[in-house]
Amino acid sequence: MCSFIGYSMINDNEKEILNSDHDHDHEGGFDEPVFVEFEDENHNVIRCEVIDGFEYKGKNYCVVYNNEDGSSYVFRLTDEDELVVPEEKEFEEVAAYYDSIVDED
Repeated sequence: MCSFIGYSMINDNEKEILNSDHDHDHEGGFDEPVFVEFEDENHNVIRCEVIDGFEYKGKNYCVVYNNEDGSSYVFRLTDEDELVVPEEKEFEEVAAYYDSIVDED
């Protein structure tokens, strides 16, 4: 997984990601794509699409997808709308939870 040192939202829909009333299309995605850009340790800009958002144990998370290399990342969304990489133990627990709710669909 890349180490991201920063990000910026491409549009202003980040709060809609976690809104349970948000309209989803027939494939479970969002009607309007939401993108984030990250800068890696080599100052390369990586553009990812936010493909899902969910709550787990009172914290909000989002899943982003990099179309260029097919990788996905899970981030915790802070109260200040910042994306934070979860610690390894938290990531494993959140990833297992997310896999379980995706399997239910």
